[in-house]
Amino acid sequence: MHPHGKVIALPAPVPGCVPEQVATQAQAWAWFQREQACALAAQRAAADRREHLAAWLLMRSLYPFHHLTADMRNHVEACRTALNAALSQNDPTLQCDAHRFLGEALCGIGRHDEGMEHLHTALTTARHLDDRSYLSATHHAFALAWEHQGRHDEALRSATRFLRLAALSGNPVLEARARSQAGRNAARLGRHDLAVAHCRAALPVHREYHDRDGEANSLFTLGLTALDTGDAQQAATHFQAALTLFRTQANTSMQADTLDRFAEALHAGGDREQAGDLWHDAAVLYHQQGRHDDATRVQRRLNGLSRFHGVPLTESAR
Repeated sequence: MHPHGKVIALPAPVPGCVPEQVATQAQAWAWFQREQACALAAQRAAADRREHLAAWLLMRSLYPFHHLTADMRNHVEACRTALNAALSQNDPTLQCDAHRFLGEALCGIGRHDEGMEHLHTALTTARHLDDRSYLSATHHAFALAWEHQGRHDEALRSATRFLRLAALSGNPVLEARARSQAGRNAARLGRHDLAVAHCRAALPVHREYHDRDGEANSLFTLGLTALDTGDAQQAATHFQAALTLFRTQANTSMQADTLDRFAEALHAGGDREQAGDLWHDAAVLYHQQGRHDDATRVQRRLNGLSRFHGVPLTESAR
């Protein structure tokens, strides 16, 4: 589910344990949908038994699923359990990651003050470690956290620090992802030339290394810049391409955002009917993900379209 993420080394299974073979994303999703409740219960049981490494590893292994489904409630719970486990270990690398994951998760649900405290702890720990990988990951988390708060100047500064460190890593996918992040933050500030430059530089790398999620994020940002500069047709083209990729990756969180902006582009171009369909689908996803402010905002847009006035959000998104 997260093929370009950090490889997490697992201990050897105990004698008699035969791990299930999961070879495709479809099989991974089937496993998650079947086992999520059990995996979270296993994490709590590991913490109760003081099997701290297992409690930590379960959170890290579940992270891609929680991220893609925007299941922030379970993610925050898993991160808290993982942090308690990490704090019991004499391993600052685990503690740095644990504070970072929990901080980013808390900011994602609007608990910004608490989340930023954890991120500052992660940054202090990363500096003591003097490790570029932990520093770059923490600056990335700060960029996301500032973005959640609508503080796009701070987000761009953090994303720029992330990019500088990623450029020294020798990892082209990481650098491309940093460019994509910086591009989105620049777009939010109306710095369209910078946003386009970052995303145009990132796209060939995403495609070369089959980083579909990164490619989709860069296309989404190009859609934002086209929409903001009045090219609704080009924006719709970028959003359509991004939506296809996010669906391929089962990234329902970004599907909702992309449907929302795709609808805005279509509406600006005069296609009110299709815009309404996409806003309806976006509102359904926002509601399912507990993103109630976004759902309410989109519902207001729908109420301005007579065909959707008063229609409840009960149908599944297409």
